[in-house]
Amino acid sequence: MASSYHVFEAAAQIEEACALMYREAARRFAADPGARDLFRKLEQEEEQHALRVRLLAARYRTDPRSFDAAVLPKLSELELLAESARRELAALSAGAWPAELAEVKIRFAELERLFVGMHSQFLVPGADPHVAAFFSQLAEQDREHDRLLEQG
Repeated sequence: MASSYHVFEAAAQIEEACALMYREAARRFAADPGARDLFRKLEQEEEQHALRVRLLAARYRTDPRSFDAAVLPKLSELELLAESARRELAALSAGAWPAELAEVKIRFAELERLFVGMHSQFLVPGADPHVAAFFSQLAEQDREHDRLLEQG
């Protein structure tokens, strides 16, 4: 049976994998100060997202009202996204991503849009209003990451 713990854990794993991807991108583009700084900034923000998810989880983990039956079936989608994020991290680390900065930014922007959708899954009737507000903020921050990647 899916629980709030499983939902929060999958969400935190996605954020952590994203932080590691941005760290790897900053390493790969260390010679380009603008790109390096952008990727470091995004890494730090993803680390903050993961920390905030884990703090929220500690608060709501045992509260059965965090999510109702409308949200928990989406857990399998979150777990698939977490696995996808881990695969992307492995591919980036193995050098399987494009070498050109512009193409790397496009790939990250696509991932950010995917994660906006992930956060939006928590904005359904039945989610605790504080939890929904939290994930609404994360979705907006991911939209901002997408904008930064397109501008930078």
